Amino acid sequence: MSLSAVKTFLKKAKRRAERVPAGRALVQFLKAVRYEARSVPALVRCLCANSKDTLFLSGWIFAKNGRAKSNNWGDDINLEFFSESTGKRILIYPHSLLGRLFARKNFVCIGSIIDSATNRNSVVWGSGMLNDKQNRRMRCVPAEILAVRGPKTREWLLAQGIDCPPVFGDPALLLPRFYTPKKLPRSRVGLIAHHLDLQDGNALVRRLAAEPGVRLIRVQGYENWRDFIDEICASDVVISASLHGLIVAEAYGVPALWVEFSEHVAGWDFKFHDFYESVGKPDMHSVKVSAETPLAELVALAARQRAGTFDAAPLLAACPFELHTVPSAVPAAGKCDKTGGVIR
Repeated sequence: MSLSAVKTFLKKAKRRAERVPAGRALVQFLKAVRYEARSVPALVRCLCANSKDTLFLSGWIFAKNGRAKSNNWGDDINLEFFSESTGKRILIYPHSLLGRLFARKNFVCIGSIIDSATNRNSVVWGSGMLNDKQNRRMRCVPAEILAVRGPKTREWLLAQGIDCPPVFGDPALLLPRFYTPKKLPRSRVGLIAHHLDLQDGNALVRRLAAEPGVRLIRVQGYENWRDFIDEICASDVVISASLHGLIVAEAYGVPALWVEFSEHVAGWDFKFHDFYESVGKPDMHSVKVSAETPLAELVALAARQRAGTFDAAPLLAACPFELHTVPSAVPAAGKCDKTGGVIR
């Protein structure tokens, strides 16, 4: 039997198993076992590394040759940006059972991973919760919380009796301080789909991406992490189902509209509201795109979005490591050729 035939057989077996509760539980158990096995090499590297020249970041990323695999920009940016802005070797500390057992100091930064990626030696700086629909709780209390993505995450932590200072902001909001975008040919619309919509080949995304003046900005399969920022700053407006598409647009002063193309992010409003509250926009809501939604309507809505307000000083002051301008960037507070970015 060929390898492709084996893969097809396993996929069919998985689908059949997931039709019943016991089968779903078995599939989840096997996924956990697989993750633990995949985490062992990463854990060994972390335990053997010199902590003086290495930064340990907890997250979902599996790197290859020191680079993220371009699976999801919002996750990958932890490895890509911090490796260049700190000048240190970055190792992803696995949040596995063995990782929690042999915990060494690690940092939980960008992403909705505060409840899943922390251990007793974690230092949280800017992370947040994914959603509040599943009665999630912290697996353990981290060593220190310096800042969280937004007020909603702080409220969630305080409700569990976990101390959290009122210091807010996704660290990606700080990008204009460290990276000046390259000027690209301008496009009328920057379209950013959620990575799950890209995997599914969402028909709504394909329809809008085919419109004149639209640039599809990929959160997967990009060449360089800077490309994502450059393309956002070369857009008159951004239409995004990706949280970090909205965060980067907000940071660099590009009008952006929060949309949903599918049910993939249903129940995940928490993380979006958490972010928007951190920039003084607590009343934001998503626009659900249908087959009848005209692009012109979305563009008009995006153009009417007001800029948020965000004081970067407390988040920068709370940063547990030193950050520098990234290589090849102009050493100045980055702005695209627009005004009104939230960093001040």
